[in-house]
Amino acid sequence: MTDDYFYLMRVVPTTSVSVSMQYEVYRHKNATDEAFNDIDNFFKQIEGEDKFLCTNAQKNLIAGGYVSGPLHPHNEKGVLHFQSLVKDILTDHRALERKSGVDIAPARRMPANNKTQEEDVFCASLCDIGGDTKGLVW
Repeated sequence: MTDDYFYLMRVVPTTSVSVSMQYEVYRHKNATDEAFNDIDNFFKQIEGEDKFLCTNAQKNLIAGGYVSGPLHPHNEKGVLHFQSLVKDILTDHRALERKSGVDIAPARRMPANNKTQEEDVFCASLCDIGGDTKGLVW
């Protein structure tokens, strides 16, 4: 995010209507306490504001009173661009599925794939050590 500060944020669904927010904050080894604390406090403020907005939007979604609107064409260009990339990829993928007449699931393991079969045989051979599992302990 800056020369002194970087953070990762994970949004982990916990139910159909709630998430757990998980953060990892990194500080550059040369960052002063003042520089780090200033940017850290700024991001905590922004995240707090976002949490308030998201929590209340979720309440309105559950109540049926919220209808999502369009993103801001100037202030949310990055989000709009990302959405268009995802939409284009999904549209192209679906067109390829229709053309080929089969569902294409690239993350699904396919038994006919020789490379996967070779890897399965190799992994199985690692576990086949005559019942002695000490060799597998890290």
